[in-house]
Amino acid sequence: MATASPARDQRLDARVTREEKRTIEEAASLRGISASDFLRTAAKEAALSTIREHETLTLTQNSRRVFVEALLNPPAPNQKAIAAAKRFKRRSASWQIRNWHIRKETSSDLSRSIRKYTIGRLFAVSTKRSMSI
Repeated sequence: MATASPARDQRLDARVTREEKRTIEEAASLRGISASDFLRTAAKEAALSTIREHETLTLTQNSRRVFVEALLNPPAPNQKAIAAAKRFKRRSASWQIRNWHIRKETSSDLSRSIRKYTIGRLFAVSTKRSMSI
């Protein structure tokens, strides 16, 4: 049984040159799809690629070492950080009481999960960059 596609009810217009239009139509024809579908899929692929590029954190070897060290051994909080944490606890206490059933992990489990994910991403980025160089 086929699943329904999301309704395409939004419109996007672009002015192109005659040569650009011919190129797009030829490429669409080679894929066996309409020019409209070709533009839509190509634009989405380019958009997702651009978003991924901007979401990726790129650090030098030294910066990566400093960042990971700060994650694993954070400095002691100063007075402003302590005051901010107290404000956060006061403001979020009522939310936590109302939504206690949503939280399944303790904050230390959550912190550990975030740290593992962040460190894993850092090393994945560094490995990817070293392979491409």
